[in-house]
Amino acid sequence: MFARFAVLLTLSLCMSPALAAPQAYRKGKAADRPMAPVVAACPSHFQSVALCDQAAFSKKACKLDFDPSAVSDGTYDPAKTTCPNNDITTGQREAFEAAFSIAPDHVKSRLCQLKSVLIQSGSGGWKSWGYWEAPDERIRGQCGVDTVIGIGENHVVKTQSAADTENGILAALIPGFSGWLDSDAVQPPPRYADETPKLDGSGLLSVILHELGHVLFTDANVDQHEHRRHERNDRCFDDKFVGEYWRNYSMKRWVSFKANAGTFKKTSYATIGRIAADLGSRRLAFAEIRGNTGREFVSHFAMVSPIEDFVETYRYMVLGEPLKALRLRFPPPTAVPASAEEFINVLVPSPESVAKRECVQKFDLLAVP
Repeated sequence: MFARFAVLLTLSLCMSPALAAPQAYRKGKAADRPMAPVVAACPSHFQSVALCDQAAFSKKACKLDFDPSAVSDGTYDPAKTTCPNNDITTGQREAFEAAFSIAPDHVKSRLCQLKSVLIQSGSGGWKSWGYWEAPDERIRGQCGVDTVIGIGENHVVKTQSAADTENGILAALIPGFSGWLDSDAVQPPPRYADETPKLDGSGLLSVILHELGHVLFTDANVDQHEHRRHERNDRCFDDKFVGEYWRNYSMKRWVSFKANAGTFKKTSYATIGRIAADLGSRRLAFAEIRGNTGREFVSHFAMVSPIEDFVETYRYMVLGEPLKALRLRFPPPTAVPASAEEFINVLVPSPESVAKRECVQKFDLLAVP
């Protein structure tokens, strides 16, 4: 069974270690977060070369006993962001170690500087998120110290491949897609295919990279959010990820998977909603997905919002280091099974996506700190 993403979240909160134990904070409500005036920008959470080994990284993982996105008032308990007992299974530890072992050094360095990796179970078993405590939101004159990612336990599987993860995202992203079977009487659906042999840990690494991308996006202040008052080093996000594709764009730092980010204005692309509406005509939906592939957006998930576009672009750029190929297969119609099928290696940069990739590079996210 393919993995699927139900919710992908990113948090931007600020908490002082001195206040962490007795207080919880509500997402999205600045009034609930006691803050002193910003005096100066605090440094990035990722400042140095801090390589650790795979065993040390796996010790950052522990189980989170609640789903923060499911709490009725949106509270998040910062006391839950520590892992004193490393209470994970042998299989989960092996999965984290496999993912870490194939990650590039610049990723390893940042993963080693995370406070913890929280594994969600139960209702959060398919959910993943990135958590960043804004280091220039001062509480009692202190800078925040925590960066955390949460991973749904169903993704923490050593043998889950990158293609499994991509197929799961596609199925969760497009309503009704999961009912489109390979045995369809008209047209089998597009499916991602791995290189051979499959690379252990690649599916989990893919999930980790997406959530790390959210943390890095915020840490680098790519969008010049109000919580970061110092100047960022480039404004290409506004031009290459927002201005060309979106109108009425609303910035949100805690968002549900598939949340509406504004109005997508590129009419040459089929939106997620349009593909879902056209699933009744398999060949039309097939053609729309094919028409979106290999162009400015590295994935359909990237079409959800400018932030997801940036994060997905980062994820695919990094995946291209340990993986030689991640191919989206477009099979022939059922009635003519002998006709040619098409494969598109989505890790190969398209000419249309160069400007976006150059923008990601400007923030030094693919270099060891």
